[in-house]
Amino acid sequence: MSLDIILWAPSKAALATWAQTHPANEPLMTADGPREGVSYCWWAGDGQFKTQNGTYDQDGNEITPPVFASGVVALMKLHSAFFEADKLADQTYDENGVPQLEQWQRSNAAAWIKNNGTPGTTPQGVNYYEVDGVRLFRPDDVLAFLEANNIPGHTWVDGCEY
Repeated sequence: MSLDIILWAPSKAALATWAQTHPANEPLMTADGPREGVSYCWWAGDGQFKTQNGTYDQDGNEITPPVFASGVVALMKLHSAFFEADKLADQTYDENGVPQLEQWQRSNAAAWIKNNGTPGTTPQGVNYYEVDGVRLFRPDDVLAFLEANNIPGHTWVDGCEY
């Protein structure tokens, strides 16, 4: 089993530094990189999160460029022994394999961020909890924003899509 979390930070370096000390009880990374059972990738390969599609003429020439959020977004997957040690409750899923609990009800790491964070909402309407300059997004809110604005998401190598 695993849990995906979506994190925003002002820069890649800021996220790496934050993940080496957060959550306080079990940091996600060491100075050498992600802990065993934690993997991550940058949203869309480079961390840029599109907030508005560009426009193009009939020949595919760009009329207006796409708009991206400031900072970077990363997808982190908590899995294997890390997830087993981190999980809070028995994992329940619907018939499509969708978890029936919020991420902070399933994971100590996500619960720590929620419980120690300040709630907020991006200008685009995506809710988050922020701790020391890094934001944890609810995957459902990210998916709703992407779908409402017809913006492509991100696909993990294993096929999980956002």
